[in-house]
Amino acid sequence: MKEFFWLAGRESVMESRQTGIFRLCIIMGFFCVSIFFLNNNKKKFITATHIDVSTFKIDPMETLSIDQAYNAMNYLFSSHDIDLIVKVLTHLKYSFNYYIIHKIITDKTVCLSPEEKVKIIYGIVAHCGTKKSVQHELLDFLIKYPALHAHSPALLMLIKSKHMDLIPLFIAWGKDRHKNHGHTNLLTSYVEHAFTVAIEQNDYQAIETLLSKKVRIS
Repeated sequence: MKEFFWLAGRESVMESRQTGIFRLCIIMGFFCVSIFFLNNNKKKFITATHIDVSTFKIDPMETLSIDQAYNAMNYLFSSHDIDLIVKVLTHLKYSFNYYIIHKIITDKTVCLSPEEKVKIIYGIVAHCGTKKSVQHELLDFLIKYPALHAHSPALLMLIKSKHMDLIPLFIAWGKDRHKNHGHTNLLTSYVEHAFTVAIEQNDYQAIETLLSKKVRIS
């Protein structure tokens, strides 16, 4: 009799273990399916305010023309997220990148303000690092398109941006274009415009920054 109850109890334990394992398998199955659907939905619902740059790949040499690449980036412009736009642009080759920036500047239908376009230029210049010739070439957009900084001085925008460390480069670029490219008083005009507007706006911090960076004014 004891042996009968012992066997019955043993079978009951085994059945409860099998039931537990079965339930665990069902739970794990639901978990895996949920993760699968979440990952798929995450890939589908990418918006202009949250973009995984690793998924934004442009290979201009093989697939897209400049116009096609530019059109593919239009949804980025509507976000007005300058850091994100710069991050995507830095994934392109410079020769291709330059024409995209040029198109951004000249496109009157794009929803970016002149100030935002200047910030994009500064962001790409900062990314170029020690390539001074490339940096100077990008800053030349300020000479070619003065309307970009007609109301907001180019030097003042640089001071108020996250790329304030570019001020020495900006001064060196202005001196080089004055000396070697015939742009007379280029740097002087930028400096005077920045000081004038800063004084009009009572922007003491901007004036202090200009003086601390040894920006000379006549």
